Amino acid sequence: MKFSAKIMKEVSTQLKKVVTDKNTATAFLKSNGDGVIHIYARSKFAGFYTTVPSLNDASFSIAFNPHELHPLFTANEKLKGDNKRTEFEFKVNKKSMREKNTGTTYKITEHEWDEMEFQQLMEEVKALPPKDEYQPEEYHFIPPSPWGYVKDESLFLKVLKEANEIIKKNTDILTVYMQISSGKVMVTNKERAHAYRIEEAFPFDTVYFHKDAVNLMATNIKSKKPILHKRLTNGLYFASQDYLFILDDGENVPYPDFRDMTERKHVFSFEVNAKDINTPLKSYKKEVTHCVCQFTEDTMTVIPSHADFKTFTVPITITNGTPTECKFSTNMFKGFFGSFTKNVLVEHLEYENTKREVGYLWRIYFPEQLNVVPGISRLDWDLLDRLHREGKLANITKLSEAEELR
Repeated sequence: MKFSAKIMKEVSTQLKKVVTDKNTATAFLKSNGDGVIHIYARSKFAGFYTTVPSLNDASFSIAFNPHELHPLFTANEKLKGDNKRTEFEFKVNKKSMREKNTGTTYKITEHEWDEMEFQQLMEEVKALPPKDEYQPEEYHFIPPSPWGYVKDESLFLKVLKEANEIIKKNTDILTVYMQISSGKVMVTNKERAHAYRIEEAFPFDTVYFHKDAVNLMATNIKSKKPILHKRLTNGLYFASQDYLFILDDGENVPYPDFRDMTERKHVFSFEVNAKDINTPLKSYKKEVTHCVCQFTEDTMTVIPSHADFKTFTVPITITNGTPTECKFSTNMFKGFFGSFTKNVLVEHLEYENTKREVGYLWRIYFPEQLNVVPGISRLDWDLLDRLHREGKLANITKLSEAEELR
């Protein structure tokens, strides 16, 4: 078995994201002696398939632990000049494979698996016309669907990356999913809620991507590269470049859209340029656990919890009520404004949850996106969809204006 050091390092990095347990992780390599190595790994919620060139005519079909092999590639990447390897060659035996130069052995098992389905899907993708020439086939939500292009790759990737940041470290089983349909995406955790309006033609009504699936695509799909989707009876498939992602559709997930709570009153609102906040926030490191926001008639001052980091002040325009001092966790505060680069209207609301606990939240609403911190509210998508069809959302910039048109 012989392959490019650089290519296999990149692929082994992706495999580690699919099978994350360092002790039990298993991925599969196979070559039929035809110049191609097929690579596959699968977790409960997501799978990954790709091919790399084989630099010899060896035939094999094995299972191995990518966490054990990956350090070989990362160590090589740090070497300079002639010491840095461009290729690796292994002698494959029944229970181990030995690296030719160093003699280091790695445990493997012989394992036959069928690569034909994945290979066929990738060949279908490569045979498609370019996006601007492709005419999608009519589809009525009964698998298999034809391949289709994601219309707005930049927006879809932006949503994936933001969703990944929100849920990747979340252990709450009911909120580690991203809810997605052709018209909207919603993702929540205990401190933040983001909702997005997207106009795609996905081959499903509503499905739920587990955080592992979100992480896999968010960290592997490259910006401005075509993204394709297809639905089969055994799950959803997304393809980008030479990677195939196999996702569980999570149709039976008991996903809470937003946690139940009752809005008690609108306290105040103000306009601010999100870029003015995002730029200085980038300098806040993990030592800054929270921020305090204080107001004057025309400014907001952000005070970090750690004295080694700078306080900063931004201009604002108060549009309603009288602002009062507020406090947020730094990560939550960064995520709240990080989606935006222009002027936004921030609404401060007081709410009561099902336990009759009273709190407050900040909300930024646009027809295409909603960000909420620190609580989680229930957004009336039926109302917004109806107003959108009636052409009444164009000039609405806050959720309360939409409610007045109910």
